[in-house]
Parts: sequence; structure tokens; C-alpha cells
Amino acid sequence: MSDINYAEITPTQPSNELLGMAEKQYADTNALVFRVDYERNVISGERTKYVRCTCTACNNTFEQVYSPGGLCARSGVQYGFYNERTLEHVKSYDDTLCPNCGAPVRALSISSMRDETTLANLPFAEVMQINGNLAIVSYWIQKRVNKQGCISITSQLAEAYIAEGKKMVKLVGYRRYFSSYVIYNYWEQRKRCDDTFIGFKNVSIKPFSEKELIGTYCENSKLDVFAQRYPSQMVSYLRLWQKHKNIENLVTQGLANFVSGALHEATNRSYGYYYTKFKGSINIQGLNLSRAKPHEILGLSKEDYKKVKKRKWTFDDLMNYKRHKAYDRSVTPENAKAVDSMVGILFSKIEETGESLVKITNYLQKQRKKYPATANNCDTRTLLDYWDMAKERKAKNGEDYEPYPQHMVAEHDHLVEIAEHEAQKELLQAFAARAVKLSPYEYIDSESGLMITPCQSEKQLIAEGKKLNHCVARYAKSHANGETAIFFIRHIDTPDTPFFTLELDEKTYRVKQNRGKHNCARTPEVEAFERKWLAWLKENNIGKEAKKNGKRNRKQPAAAVA
Repeated sequence: MSDINYAEITPTQPSNELLGMAEKQYADTNALVFRVDYERNVISGERTKYVRCTCTACNNTFEQVYSPGGLCARSGVQYGFYNERTLEHVKSYDDTLCPNCGAPVRALSISSMRDETTLANLPFAEVMQINGNLAIVSYWIQKRVNKQGCISITSQLAEAYIAEGKKMVKLVGYRRYFSSYVIYNYWEQRKRCDDTFIGFKNVSIKPFSEKELIGTYCENSKLDVFAQRYPSQMVSYLRLWQKHKNIENLVTQGLANFVSGALHEATNRSYGYYYTKFKGSINIQGLNLSRAKPHEILGLSKEDYKKVKKRKWTFDDLMNYKRHKAYDRSVTPENAKAVDSMVGILFSKIEETGESLVKITNYLQKQRKKYPATANNCDTRTLLDYWDMAKERKAKNGEDYEPYPQHMVAEHDHLVEIAEHEAQKELLQAFAARAVKLSPYEYIDSESGLMITPCQSEKQLIAEGKKLNHCVARYAKSHANGETAIFFIRHIDTPDTPFFTLELDEKTYRVKQNRGKHNCARTPEVEAFERKWLAWLKENNIGKEAKKNGKRNRKQPAAAVA
């Protein structure tokens, strides 16, 4: 911590210029304070309610028609007034137009207000010198209205940062607890300096020039130039400059956007948006701060630096270019944007292939121009998908392929059709093998008139799902691969009509589910049949290789119980 107690010498009130800026910015923020009053009829003596309104925009007081709330206290509709300009019921905290002057206002009932209600509360900051050091001091400046409709401009202490040589001292005018703040009317000097200077715009920072910097340690920091474009990063920039003064060379050359982008990437937001914790670390991604010349700081050659500056790249453009250039030397500032737009987030996958980024970009651009009908599908993702399928077929069947075919989308779609056909063929074979394996589970119970058979094909599953209106069709691959077993319960006299669908765990003889039409639960009749079938499976050790006592599985054909 600094030996100087800056808490005692830092101003606790904003300057008149800063208050004037806030007042000007809040000019269009106004309130319409209203209260219910009574008017007595001289003849009858009856009292009638009306609403008396005071507008802070036109400073006039006028009457409006009283508009009651709901019929009872629990109706949820507050009382208010009928706005003759907007033809609507207005209650407290509604945004509306002043019936008198038409200015946008917020309606406030005195019954819902404290002594003063805040209409606006924004941070404002000014740059000054304190004890010969550059300081950035910020305040929360509020526009408030009282129950009489009088406006006041007040301020609260926010944060102050004093650049003392290569150190940064932080003052705060509040203390933050878990879910609340306590506001002080004095500054507190903190041991740790975390950068929480955010949310500022040019209109909320008092204009300053190099004059405010002359005579301080930060005289040559170019903070005034940087703050014109990135005011909310003033503290972060100043902290970076304190450790790496060569960063001002980028700002001088009109490349403050690269500094801002690097600061944004370096900002640690792990504690939330209000707690950035930037400490001017040397680990600034994309900038070589051990160098002095701008092109060396950016890691570019002189020729590339001129081209990048001319094209007005963003920091993201620069980082993408450097990453792509490190992988493919044929990437240049001229084709960098085209490469980035074509490669995008798939760069890491292209790295695995070893293919040239420029070659891929040029190839896809030519494909789009040559085949405009398929241009929407002609992208890097489709090309990578084509390569994956082609390599798989080569490994499986030894078929060679052309990495850059004459019509990429057509070749891709052709491989998709082949893969689907082969997958369907494999699925049919798997279903057939599964049907043979589950054939011993077939069971007929003439007493109940029910029977159960294993699923034979995907077509059967689809028909079952459509007839019974459930989702058994999605179990096709699971059934074919042996992950589960699907059985059909039918009436003996109508064996082709779906009745109930059962899923079985073969290893434990446990029924996972047994559902009928619209996923209805099993009937007592079906439940009794299910118990009888499971008892028969266990008794005959169906589907098991051998019993624990050494007896072989009978694997007898479908049983018929009299």
C-alpha cells in the first residue's frame, strides 16, 4: 500500500462540470408525481376524489380524473388517474406521457415513494491530478424527485484510481457484502487494486486532454487518446502501460483497437462481470510486449503490418490470421478474411488433416461458383464429412478416393446414400440374427388366449408404434444390437394385431416396461400373463447358457400351455 493516505486528499464531491454533464444527460428523465385529493360540493357537501399531478418536465401542477384500482384490495390493480392524452389508466411506476406537456415521464404516487425517489443513477468519472499523480475518480450521480415534485442532483462515492509511479492505488466509497452494499461518505484505501472500472461511456467521463497528464508519471501514456474510444478500459490500459510503456506506440499509430481487444481477452471475469481483476500481466495474448516497434509488438512483418493497418482489422481478425498463418504459410492478409470465413470454428479439425487452408478456401469458392444450385451445402463441414466417409470406406474396402472431387456435394451425397444403404443392410442382418436368438422366448397361453413373440424387423417396430401410438420405433438399433429386447403380446386369434409391447432385460428377466395403446398401463389380464411367462422363462432357464447347477439350457421351442 502507498505511504500516502490518498483517502484524505481525494475529493469526495464531483466537480460542477461533472454535475452539469450528469444533469444534461438526465434532461429527458422526468417524473409525474401524483396524489389523491378531495373536492367538496358546496351545495350537497359530498366529497369527490381527483388526482393532483406535478410534472418535473414542465414544472406545472394540474388535475386529472381519479381512476380507482380493482373492486377490492386483492385485485392487484392500483389506483391512479385517467390520462386524457394517452387514453389509458396510469398507476404508480408506469411510463407515460405528461397530459399537460406531452413529455415522457414516469408516474409516481406519493404513497409508493420514500422522501425521495431515484429516477436515474449512472457512474460518472473525471481525470485529475492528486499530489502530482494522475487520478481517475468516479461517482454515482443520481437524479431524484421528492413528493412535492422537486428535482435534486446528488452524488455518492464510487471508485478512485491513482497511478503512483508503477503502482496503482485504489479507493472505494462503499463496502460490498454478499447481497448488499453499504455506501460511505468518505473514501477507503484498499490494499489490493482490482479493476472494477466498467460501464463508462464518453458521455459519462469529463473530457480531458494531455494537459491533465503533463507533470505526472503518466505524461506520455496517451491515455487521453485511448480513452476517446475505450473509456471503460482506462484503468486497465493505464495499468498495462505502467508495466509496458511501449504499448503507447500502438495507440499512437491508431491501433488502440488491438490494445482494447487484448485487454478484453486478458480480463479475468471468473468473479462476475463487476470484478475483472486485471493486474497488467505480461501474459497478454497476441501482443509481444518485450518489443518496441508496432509491427514487432503485433508479431507481424513490416509488409503485413502495413496491409493489416490499411484494412482496419479488429483484434479477432489479427488473432485468426496469426493462428492460420502459423499453420499454413500461404495465408496472407489478402486472403485471410476469406480463409477465416470459410474455416471458422473448424480450424482444429482441419489441422488434423494437414490440408492447406488456402487450398480448401479456393476449392470451395470455385465449387460454389461452378455449382450454384448446391452452394448452400458447399462448405468446410461438408468437405470434412466427405473426407471422413471416404477414408472409412478406404479402410474398410480399400477403395481409393479423390480428396478434391469435381463435384464435392454430389460425391458427398453419394457416399451418404451408400452408407445409409449399408447401415440398413447391417440392421436387417442384425434383426434376423436377433430373431433367431430370441425365438426360444416365444410363449403361447391358451388359457388366457395370449401369446408373446420377439420383434422380427424394424418394419414391425414402426407398425407397432403407429398402431399403438407410442415410441417403440426408436428402440430399433438398441434391440438389434442386443442392448434390450422388444416383444409383442398378441391375442392368439389375431396374431397380427398389435396389443401390448414389452421390453425385457434378458440377463435378469426383468420387465422394463409393458405398454398398450397410447402408453396405457397393462390390464390385469396382461399382468397375469406377464407373470406366467416370466415364471416359465425362469423355470426353463430360457436364454441362459447354463444353470449354476450345471444343467444345460433346454432351449425348447415355443411352449403351448393348455
